[in-house]
Amino acid sequence: MKGGTGRPSDRLADLIGRVCEIADEEWEKPPVGRPHVLPLPTAVIAVLFGLRHNMSDEVVAGVFGCSQARVTRYHQIL
Repeated sequence: MKGGTGRPSDRLADLIGRVCEIADEEWEKPPVGRPHVLPLPTAVIAVLFGLRHNMSDEVVAGVFGCSQARVTRYHQIL
């Protein structure tokens, strides 16, 4: 971790930053299909939220306002 304090919010910001470096451009303008419903930082948080609390994709989808299938795809992609 570069210069982080180790606080959970710093670690989350670092993780989101790293994922954005890798996938941001392709996430915003996918080469095939429709654009993603959730912005990349929100999708990362949704996946982490579901994993951390051992929630089904259906519950996570309800919390984040998208479909269960979309959350499942975000798990696969991220």
